Amino acid sequence: MSQTQVYFWYNEFKDGRRTDITNLPRSGRPREATNEENQEKVRQLILESEGMRTEDLLYETQLSHTSLMRVLKEIKAKKLKSKWIPHELTQRQQQARRNLAGKHLARYQRERGFLDKIVAIDESWLLSYNPEDSRQSSEWLLLGQKP
Repeated sequence: MSQTQVYFWYNEFKDGRRTDITNLPRSGRPREATNEENQEKVRQLILESEGMRTEDLLYETQLSHTSLMRVLKEIKAKKLKSKWIPHELTQRQQQARRNLAGKHLARYQRERGFLDKIVAIDESWLLSYNPEDSRQSSEWLLLGQKP
């Protein structure tokens, strides 16, 4: 705090214009985007997704970039760079793969021509998103959430 501000506050208390150290109400439009509803929406999007990027959150929430950054800070979300993200499948991803394989097997047993409609590609060679830099490929995680 600057010396001028200290003198100003001192005079405010001395003259009795102020008796409390809390901030006074300010004029202007109140912040609406950082309410509990938006915080919960962003929290759920991060928890339900596998690698939610800033651009994805902006699209899903329809918040401004500044408001989204404020909400992420309030819910204590951290940004994780892609080079630290393990490339092995998590238990949840493995279970999702098993479920999908079971559905495909059941459908194959019902209709024999089903497998002719599937194109199989080794996903270690397929890139669905090729980021230009590490900033674009980073994702948001909540406190205590594993990548």
